[in-house]
Amino acid sequence: MSIRIFKDMVAGGIVSPDLHSLSSVLVSCRHLCALRKGKEIHGFGIKMETKTAFYGSAGPALLTMYAKCGIIQYARFVFELMDKSDVVTWNAMILGFVELQLVQLALECFSGMQRSGVKNDQTTISTILPVCGLKCGKQIHAYILRSSSLNSVVPVWSAMIHMYCKSGCIRSAYSVFSNMAVKDIVTWNTMIGGFGMHGLCQAALELLKEMNGLGFRPDSMTFTSLLSACSHSGLVDEGLKLFHSMTEDYALTPRMEHYSCIVDMLGRAGQFAEAVTFIHKMPVEPDKTIWGALLAACRAYQNVDVGKLAAEQLIRLEPECSGHYVTLSNIYARARRWDDAVRVRKEMEDEGLVKTSGQSWIETEEKWEIGNYYNSQ
Repeated sequence: MSIRIFKDMVAGGIVSPDLHSLSSVLVSCRHLCALRKGKEIHGFGIKMETKTAFYGSAGPALLTMYAKCGIIQYARFVFELMDKSDVVTWNAMILGFVELQLVQLALECFSGMQRSGVKNDQTTISTILPVCGLKCGKQIHAYILRSSSLNSVVPVWSAMIHMYCKSGCIRSAYSVFSNMAVKDIVTWNTMIGGFGMHGLCQAALELLKEMNGLGFRPDSMTFTSLLSACSHSGLVDEGLKLFHSMTEDYALTPRMEHYSCIVDMLGRAGQFAEAVTFIHKMPVEPDKTIWGALLAACRAYQNVDVGKLAAEQLIRLEPECSGHYVTLSNIYARARRWDDAVRVRKEMEDEGLVKTSGQSWIETEEKWEIGNYYNSQ
């Protein structure tokens, strides 16, 4: 909508876009990954404004838009034209690297910022912490404790909890959480997600009770973390109760990720009939995450019939993805249904999905399974 309004503004010619409107529409381009439109606005901006003014105002939004679209060389080009004495410039570049999961480059950029003498802020720390290793994270932890401007900032400590959780230090994460004088919903969700990540589902459920007692209302992300924890811990009854509690007690509308967690949970427990029934009763059209979760469980349990159903739905949704054919073929092969395995292989060939040169580990596995058929004859 914002891009359309911007287009109408330019076409109308009554009001000229200013730097603020250019920045705002570039933010929209970033969220939509609208690279072509972003490039057009980039060109329009440098024609309408001086380079100093344009990159000084819209530069961060432009840089992160290019990074979100995977064009890191353009992001770096914009970075070089921005004011290096401004913390926002460095924050934008660090965020760009983080979003592309270029961890080493993000850390190098963070180090470059320190060498340049630019004082970091809470955005810098909150952005870099989630990709830090334990050694770097501990150093930043010590820095925060010494910083009067950071040691009371809730998002910074939430990021610190996440860093410790992903580094396997759940006790350290909970220590940070327990010592926070002020917490927000993100803090609670991060700690709940950390417990779930480490298979500590009961601890996550206890936190839900605690946050309710303190007047914090769980949101959609809270339930995603809790349902995922139940799935990985095999607590089916608790997971189903939580799912129903979302709508009955908190009036939250389940999202696709919540449905996916339930299907994954039922599949991991080997409850395939219940999983299929649940999918058929969903009020929304199941997407690839739903069928993918079911297919993964079928592969683990060697459930051929339900695996066939899940694979066929995935092939319908992603007809050009050879992995779904490979998985179904292997399920057939492991069940010694060789004719079906070969038939699926033939369907792949008919669709032009079999690589003629080179191979991946998936293909190696698939060829080995089919090879059993020929060796058994």
